[in-house]
Amino acid sequence: MSNKPVLPSKEQTEWLRSEVGVIIHLDLQVFENTYNFRDQWGYTPSPQIFQPTELDTDQWISTAAEAGAKYAILVAKHCSGFSLWPTRAHSYSVASSPWRDGKGDIVADFIASCRKYGVKPGIYCSASANAYLHVDNPGVVVGGTPEDNRKYNEIVIQQLTELWSNYGPLFELWFDGGVLPVEKGGPPVAELKKKLQPDAIVFEGPRGCPNRIRHSGAEDGSAVLPAWGAVDSAHLTREGNPDGDEYMPIECDLANRNSVRAFQGGWFWHEGQDDAVHPVSKLVDCYYKSVGRNSNFLIGMVIDNRGLVPEVDRGVFRGFGNVIRRIQELPRDTVSGRGTLFELKITQNKEVSEVLLREDFAQGERIRKYRIDAFDGQSWETVLESEGIGHKRLLNFPRRRAEKLRLVILSSEGTPLLEEFSAYLRSPIVEAPGIVRDKEGLITITVPEESEVRYTLDGSLPTEESMLYTGPFRVEGPGFLRAVTIPLSGFDPAFPELRTNPIAELHFGVVDTDWEVLSADSEYDEQNRKENILLNNQYPWISGKTAELPHEFLVDMKRDYEVRGFIYTPAWTPGHILKYEFYVGDSPDNVNTLAGRGSFGDILNMPVQQVVRFEKSFRARYYRFRATANASGRRYASVFRMEIITD
Repeated sequence: MSNKPVLPSKEQTEWLRSEVGVIIHLDLQVFENTYNFRDQWGYTPSPQIFQPTELDTDQWISTAAEAGAKYAILVAKHCSGFSLWPTRAHSYSVASSPWRDGKGDIVADFIASCRKYGVKPGIYCSASANAYLHVDNPGVVVGGTPEDNRKYNEIVIQQLTELWSNYGPLFELWFDGGVLPVEKGGPPVAELKKKLQPDAIVFEGPRGCPNRIRHSGAEDGSAVLPAWGAVDSAHLTREGNPDGDEYMPIECDLANRNSVRAFQGGWFWHEGQDDAVHPVSKLVDCYYKSVGRNSNFLIGMVIDNRGLVPEVDRGVFRGFGNVIRRIQELPRDTVSGRGTLFELKITQNKEVSEVLLREDFAQGERIRKYRIDAFDGQSWETVLESEGIGHKRLLNFPRRRAEKLRLVILSSEGTPLLEEFSAYLRSPIVEAPGIVRDKEGLITITVPEESEVRYTLDGSLPTEESMLYTGPFRVEGPGFLRAVTIPLSGFDPAFPELRTNPIAELHFGVVDTDWEVLSADSEYDEQNRKENILLNNQYPWISGKTAELPHEFLVDMKRDYEVRGFIYTPAWTPGHILKYEFYVGDSPDNVNTLAGRGSFGDILNMPVQQVVRFEKSFRARYYRFRATANASGRRYASVFRMEIITD
């Protein structure tokens, strides 16, 4: 641990000041939309299906530029193993596809478009998963020998060498799921990076790589508070540590389509899912929870089967860029300097609702705790208190009249160096309503201020004509509730995009008040008792620390149901379940009919409700859920809530 704040490199400083980027996904599942590499292990689609006949990387990058993105990352090889450039490592690439008669190179086109539009290029190339080569997390050949793993490492190094040598300097290198360390049998990526792309930022790269950045911890577009750029490298946490030994700022990513409803977490295009595109207000909200929290915001960009960004998505990107630009151009009062007390006269607006703080973070994250006071002409009143500034903090509060604002630094490491303290009036962002359903089926919706909420129970999109929420109500059967905020007043007509009606969603199963968990593996303390599987309380069920997977539990539903699926709400991160089997039966000793098996995809990064519907229904009184693999490669299994979907 250091007594003096660690400093960012000049590359990390430039990266944080870039603020917004996009990450672009195009792979074979866009053309074969039933493909899921973990559920169909051993099978990979033919390269012959890859034929984006209208592919236009200029359209992609011009869209990114309109969104205000300063950098773009192309997913050159995702988990299928299919490569978007004519790699020499193997034949599973665009060279074996009919697109441009096998002579195309999407990476080269992407780089050229980035140079054309002044957007800094980056490359994603997963080392931890490659279905074509039978590799899965953390980057080993499944069922393979040490020799198999050695050969795979050679392919990783060959592909990275091609990507890092043939296309010029790269701004960011992206490793989804990290890289298996050399000491554990992984490839020497850090050494290669120092040689070929020493100045590039590297996301989730191995220790020893210069210019590392870290993930926010969840693919929800937000950072926790406080969000320090510095970390204790031996004990990484989501919030970081201002007294840590390495500077490793945060990147917050978000699919631009709803991760629950859209295809493969919203990262890949699927026909007929335009209604799953996040509205502008959602992206703006995430901007505040990422860039406004000393982090960068990386927005997913799907490419459709034509090879283009769909028009609905383009409209949202364009709207988001317009809103952020207009917010940055709002009239404001500003001061800067050194010290622990800063006073700001309010002359540009009669009212204020937001402050922007920036410190000279290139000299270290010195400012630790602070408060902001407002003077109304008679007395001072504390408006808010917070921790951490770094590159940028955006702090909003209910609009109020003020003659002056005051920033008081309560604690710091060294002399505070403030680059900017600004105040202005901003139109509020419409927030999505909150939805909670208790064990008895009572649904409560939180209504944002100056708004009303309309909702549907059949999964259809709610409109201003849908049912009006007036208070809690009970639903005993399974369903899919979607609720929309309808703002009633207080919104600036100069920001029509922020009046977009954000939608909240909740899947729920049949009421299970009298059900009983008959058994559950490896219980090890009272808080993690088996009954938690069916409760909406603060505690999950967690399997034991020592027993190996699989782990399972058995539930008596007390009567027969037509079981059509289930809803798994994940809990404690080390226990996130990756693969499962689900059985039903007519007696506790005969729960052996397999209703379904599969995987929860990228649950580690998207720990949201997992909704599984079987191909047909099964009449049964008992069910047995079996966790067969953990998303982190651990021994645990955990469940916050398990619900049953019936016909």
